[in-house]
Amino acid sequence: MNFGNVVTEVYRVLQDPTQTAWPNSAVALYTTEAVRRVAEMTATSANRTTLSLVQGQQAYELPADISRLVSVEITPSVGGEPQVIEERDYSDIPVDATQEGEPRFYSLLSANQISATADRLAIFIWPPPNRSQTDSIILNVRDDFRILSDNPATAPQLAVEIPFPHKFDIPIIYMTIGGLLRERDDENDVVKGERYMQWAEDKLMSYIPLQSITSYGDSNRRFP
Repeated sequence: MNFGNVVTEVYRVLQDPTQTAWPNSAVALYTTEAVRRVAEMTATSANRTTLSLVQGQQAYELPADISRLVSVEITPSVGGEPQVIEERDYSDIPVDATQEGEPRFYSLLSANQISATADRLAIFIWPPPNRSQTDSIILNVRDDFRILSDNPATAPQLAVEIPFPHKFDIPIIYMTIGGLLRERDDENDVVKGERYMQWAEDKLMSYIPLQSITSYGDSNRRFP
């Protein structure tokens, strides 16, 4: 199902064929948020990319297509499993460190904060690495699904495919409806919205093995 199909189905379920009770911009916004939430619950959008570790270098610009960073891992020099390094505020990391070692912390910041390309993310690690190693920095990233129309009024005609199996169509539709109803002033609509959200989550739980459900509380840092 594509983005426009979902928006059209949302209007059908809401019995708003003339699309007057809810503007297209609101439906498009909540549909996008529903897609993001399903991604977080199912981890279907998670993927990895790598950077090469350079001895003494603390700042690393991330690829342009990364908009959300979940975690950072470092591959040990002697082999073994990659180790997750802890995120810290940039102000807590020594920027003039000279003592090299195995990186243990990182800070996520905009690349122009370290005199690099604007409009990108970067990481700053500490301590400065004491070795160079290809593909040793592992970035666990998640797609941000920036699929809102430039002109939300045309949202029902959008042909952008939602990148999930079709079995997730109903949960996405229900989450969109739930989000819209929960913003209404009418208490009955709010209650209906909560029910739709619960139905969507119950449906997802029936599709996905328990171990693949990710916590809503996980940190997903975005552009600072």
